Amino acid sequence: MIQARDSLISNERQLSRPSELHLSSRRRVLQEIIKFITLQLGSKQVQLNKYKAVGRVVSSVRAESTTMELCGIRVDSSHGSLHELCTSLSFANKIRSHNDDSSQYHLNLFYPVCLHHDIRAEHNIVIMVFSTLWMLLNHARVFNSGVPVQLVYDATGSITDVAVQLIGFCFTSFHAHMNLACLGFIPTDTESEESYTTVWTAYRKSLHALLHKVKLCCIHGCQFCSEIESVLSHPPMASHKDSEDFKKHVVAVHASLGDQHGGGKNFLKIHSTCVPVFVAHTGLSLTRRKERSAPISRVRKIMRNGTI
Repeated sequence: MIQARDSLISNERQLSRPSELHLSSRRRVLQEIIKFITLQLGSKQVQLNKYKAVGRVVSSVRAESTTMELCGIRVDSSHGSLHELCTSLSFANKIRSHNDDSSQYHLNLFYPVCLHHDIRAEHNIVIMVFSTLWMLLNHARVFNSGVPVQLVYDATGSITDVAVQLIGFCFTSFHAHMNLACLGFIPTDTESEESYTTVWTAYRKSLHALLHKVKLCCIHGCQFCSEIESVLSHPPMASHKDSEDFKKHVVAVHASLGDQHGGGKNFLKIHSTCVPVFVAHTGLSLTRRKERSAPISRVRKIMRNGTI
């Protein structure tokens, strides 16, 4: 190795005087330099007759490292595998299987479900909304508690190397806890009023289907059916279930807090009928626009009395 290094140094000095070297001598010097670097780095050159075989091995290893199993389905970055995953987790299909008397399938509170998906490979669009039945019922729990229901939403980007953003909708509880209701995946840089509306509409319709269209079984101690009966047994939710607003998929929300720029702000204005107008810096909302100029003390008094 020392002899090769000394030879390299000597040859480098000779390269500094190219006029004194013949072309064949130059080629020999370059070959020695490459050989020396190869020995130092410990790298190996792939022979031409094995180039394709090595490429296939690398491709298979890359595919194995970027593929994972979700809910029994092998999922990679292809549109087809994502569509297969969303179809297998479709909440509408699971409700039909649950209500089918000939099927042995039964809904589970904690298994993931896909509320909505829109996957179009030709336009490279992937929109997916996921939740669990337990998370879907977070609104009903807050509504039954008697505390004004506050909706919190926002979008997050740059969470992975993939060009994707997340949109989350939550309901607050005491001690400033955020209880996730649903999570939406949207293409990067597409945060807008339309994307917020897509995720929110999927949640509203799914919550209505869960409380209105799912059949309850007669099995004593069934965790899923017992939770649904418990939610609907409270007077606030029982009365809301029979109201016209519930039939129109309207989710009762007293206050909302979200991104006040761009898509979040436009979403709030468009959906002010089901999500009341947010009063900045207070965390409260008013259903009557003429009271937006009321003092903060007046707003808090209204909220305490439950007159909104």
